[in-house]
Amino acid sequence: MNVQGIYHAALQTWANPVAANAIAEEYGEIEPNGFVAQVTAADAASIEAAEIALQQSQSAAIRAFALHAMVEHSRCADELQSLACRKYLHGGLDSCPDNAAIGDLRALEPQAFDPAYALSQVMALEERVELLTLAARQLDDLELEAFAHSVLPTFLQLLKMARGLAAAHPAG
Repeated sequence: MNVQGIYHAALQTWANPVAANAIAEEYGEIEPNGFVAQVTAADAASIEAAEIALQQSQSAAIRAFALHAMVEHSRCADELQSLACRKYLHGGLDSCPDNAAIGDLRALEPQAFDPAYALSQVMALEERVELLTLAARQLDDLELEAFAHSVLPTFLQLLKMARGLAAAHPAG
């Protein structure tokens, strides 16, 4: 599905409880602290993965994407942390990235790194778009819903870019 299709699907879930429920089944009921924890952990993992890509990628396009992703995830993390602290939400503010996945990236042979990184970003961003779509539709906190809605286009664009990278760097 292209980014316009995903965005269209995301818009439909805001208006369509059945579509939103399908996403909710995957994530379960979403609550403010859980949302903050999930987004915080995902941002930390994506930032660390981008740092690894900047060091290990052989592709200028992968490195450019990694830098852009790092900026966007950092901006999201900063905005969410500010909002969460103001609202006294503490779910995951000290979250650590998934060390196994990060370790797997670090251990890859140079020729395998770029396809693996691109695919990992597609998967992570698909999950992020689903989570933000659900949060924008069902989160029981108007400010966090607004946050999810405001950052969704950024992550849809990153997903489109990651899919392009995955197509340009297919696994062996």
